Amino acid sequence: MKPKKGEPCILYNRKCIECNECEMCDLDPTKKCNNCGECLEYPETDEKGYAVIKAKISKTNNMSLDELLKAYGLDSIDDE
Repeated sequence: MKPKKGEPCILYNRKCIECNECEMCDLDPTKKCNNCGECLEYPETDEKGYAVIKAKISKTNNMSLDELLKAYGLDSIDDE
């Protein structure tokens, strides 16, 4: 839902000026968004369609990757 003039803009740090940029399609800026959801697809997925997440871990307190994943509850994958 687009904001009304004077309300906070959802794209920029300003008040809405009714430019309608927020109503345009992210994939084809020449058309109005129709909420198809194609812009929400993850560009990188594995063979099961899960998003590929790349993370840089700088401080691990000398933990192995397995220990680190377990510490954050990421040591098991639910394949439902």
